[in-house]
Amino acid sequence: MKVSLNGDGRTIKVFMTDSNNLTVNDGTRIPSSPSVPVRLRNMNGSLSPNKPTKSLNVNMQKKRGSTSSDPDSVSPSKTLERKKVEKEKKQSYDNSALFEAVEQQDIDLVKSVLECEGVDINSFNSEYLTPLDVAVMTNNIPMAKMLLYHGAKEIQREDSRLAHLDSLVSDAEKKVVDLSAAILNASSGSATLSNTQQKENEKQLSHWEFRHKLLKRMKAGYDHARTPDPPSYVSLSVASSSSLCVKFEEPLNHNGAVVTRYKVEWSCFEDFMPLAGEDIVENMRNLEYEICGLVKGNKYYVGEM
Repeated sequence: MKVSLNGDGRTIKVFMTDSNNLTVNDGTRIPSSPSVPVRLRNMNGSLSPNKPTKSLNVNMQKKRGSTSSDPDSVSPSKTLERKKVEKEKKQSYDNSALFEAVEQQDIDLVKSVLECEGVDINSFNSEYLTPLDVAVMTNNIPMAKMLLYHGAKEIQREDSRLAHLDSLVSDAEKKVVDLSAAILNASSGSATLSNTQQKENEKQLSHWEFRHKLLKRMKAGYDHARTPDPPSYVSLSVASSSSLCVKFEEPLNHNGAVVTRYKVEWSCFEDFMPLAGEDIVENMRNLEYEICGLVKGNKYYVGEM
């Protein structure tokens, strides 16, 4: 006997090859309740009498390596793995977790943190740095791009970025020297410290050694970065009678730098003196800009940087 289920599982076709020669026309509906008897028509069109139902046992071939007779069962190891994944998805992160993931250059963890609610991608740490600052100044372009695509913005600073880095490196170096001296004096007996204080100093030393190396790497990355090439594949089209749409792509050569924004300028003069207007493009997902308020009949020059 061959049984095929169609649609919602209540429309069936039955083909019998034995002496009963029973058949069901297309569209016969099976009642939703198993307690309601189903009467089939035989070949001459008359209703067949109700007969005792027979159970149909289906033997499913057990997959190799399965520990259960239930084909839908899941092995204990897979169940634990699934629960672990679900737990990680539900895990909440804060701003400090984002900084730590960026500093450790763990791009997968950064992606997980950014998927959580309540994380401020433009927050500052105690050193007045943002996650984007860390990614940019360590020349981690994939990390910086991910942050930019999720809404990270470059924060304009009043002080010099290089001077700020110099100050942070100097402070971290001083911390390392002072903590190393305190631990050495306690070990030699020159100073009396409790075991708790000694362990705390060792913990702080490990922290500041990492900060010192990270900040030095950031400063080196900043020192060696060069101005990237201009945007590539620039195109200009008429958007309306008073506007133009400029589209472009990332530079072909970043020169070790990370592009965090673009400036669009337009002028009626080829040397761009004076400018008719300028604006900043910070949406890295959509590299285009519509220049509005133009005067019909005027000639305009457009530049990107």
